[in-house]
Parts: sequence; C-alpha cells; structure tokens
Amino acid sequence: MTLNDEPIGFGDEPEPWSELVEGCMEIHGLLYSAGGKEQAKALAPDLAVLLSLLPERSESIDHAQACALLAECEERFRDAVRHRRHEIELVMKLHAKLKAGGDEPLAGEIGTCSAYLESCRGILEALLVR
Repeated sequence: MTLNDEPIGFGDEPEPWSELVEGCMEIHGLLYSAGGKEQAKALAPDLAVLLSLLPERSESIDHAQACALLAECEERFRDAVRHRRHEIELVMKLHAKLKAGGDEPLAGEIGTCSAYLESCRGILEALLVR
C-alpha cells in the first residue's frame, strides 16, 4: 500500500486492518510516553489515510481506537472523548460476551479484555480533565 508512491509507514503487511492495528499500537506507545507526542502527531496523517481506506465499521474496537487516537493527535479532544466512550462500549460488550462464555475461541482472553477496558477508562479519564 502506498501514499504518493511511498509506503505508508506502519508495517510490511498490505492489509489495511493489520496496518491500522500496528499503527495504533505505535501511536499509542508514543502518545503516552514522555517526549513522544510530537512523533505520534507526525504519524497521524498516515493513520488518517488508513482510516479512509477502510469501510466505516462502527462496531470495530480497532476502528474506534484509531479514531480516538487520531482525534487526540489532532487535539480534537471532544471527538477523542466520544470515540473513547464508543471504544469502551464495544469492549464492555465483548467482555460481557466472554464472561457469559459466548465466544469459545476467545474465552481465555477475558483477563486481557479486562485490562484493556481499564486502560481505556484511564485514558478517557485523562481526556476528560483536559
């Protein structure tokens, strides 16, 4: 995948969803580390391009996270809060499904889901005090 004949900078896989996940991980790591905010902001245009290549998926946790990160990088904090709330709703649905045993292949992931949910809530809390 290219943008203006240059590779989009988030990995070697051509599949936009996997690039989105990888890009979110990279931006998240930079955004919440000391001195990484400017680097995260520099990657935001690539994230915007990836989002534009994907269908609107309002029920995708990855999509909600990407929208929240992009909004935060662009200092659109109201949008970031809205997207984080949506992400939390989606994670809570998944968490409830896992707790109920409704998704056998993912049943072992409930601890990971719980930790992710708490992380999302912490980020939302930090956004709300801006």
